[in-house]
This record gives sequence, structure tokens and C-alpha cells, in this order.
Amino acid sequence: MNFFKQFSEPIVYSTAIITAATMIIVGKIGIKFSKNVHSNEFIKEKLKTEPLKIIVISAVAAPLFEELVYRKLIFGWLRTYSKPLAYGLSSFLFAFEHYGFNFKYLIKELKTDFINVPVFTFNGFALAYAYDSSNCILTSILAHCINNTLSMVSQYYDLD
Repeated sequence: MNFFKQFSEPIVYSTAIITAATMIIVGKIGIKFSKNVHSNEFIKEKLKTEPLKIIVISAVAAPLFEELVYRKLIFGWLRTYSKPLAYGLSSFLFAFEHYGFNFKYLIKELKTDFINVPVFTFNGFALAYAYDSSNCILTSILAHCINNTLSMVSQYYDLD
């Protein structure tokens, strides 16, 4: 479907809101069991020194880029061969990207604070499902933007 036509589809908004809410709930549960959310200190510091820049990058630019890469390109291409592979690989790569594509960092995180990796992987899966079920990339972009925006607000006001 044409990208601009997606803005007029109610399914885009309802699915994005449900997906974002699910991601937020899973994220909050993860925080309760986590020893450290690896990126929070960096983001909290940047919110103090460069709030507009970090908000634009985290809440708009990163979700847009990540959804185009992980859902539109990777998931979209892989699902023509195998939906389970598309879900699994695109979700893992999404999580792995949050560790700088660094296996040492990922393994260290798995050993010391296991919960964060499954949370990022779940979020990748939820965003893939949002895109797949609506067949609109705008759905996963909006869900991702909502999640990251609320995460920024939560960190700015120290609500975690």
C-alpha cells in the first residue's frame, strides 16, 4: 500500500497503539527484573545536555531508520521465504543492534543481566507482527516512535 495512503487507515493507528502498549508493559516488567538497562545512563545524560537532539534521534530518526531496515527490508524479504525465519532473524538482529552488533557485549549482557536481550527481541517480534498484520510499515514506525517517546519521557522524569 502507498505510504501516504497508510495515514488514512484506522488499522494502522489501533495496531500501533496496541503494539506500543504491549512493548511498554514488557519493557516495564523487564526493568523490574533487570540489574541495569544498558543504555539508560547514556540517554539520561544526553537528555540533560542535549534534550532536543536526543529526543529527535531516539523518538523519530532511530524508529524510522530501524523500521525501514528491520521490518521493511529484512523482514519483508525473508517472509517471502519463511515467516518464522523472518520473525526470528529480524527480531534477533533488532536486539543485536542495540548491543552494537558486538557478540562480546551481547554475551556479557546475557551472563550478567539476561532479561534485556529477550525484551529487545520481543520488541522486534512485536514490531514485526505490527507490520505483518497490517501490511503497513507506518504501523510499526508509529508503535516504535510511541514506545521510544514514552521511554524518553520516563527517563527524563526518572519514572523507571
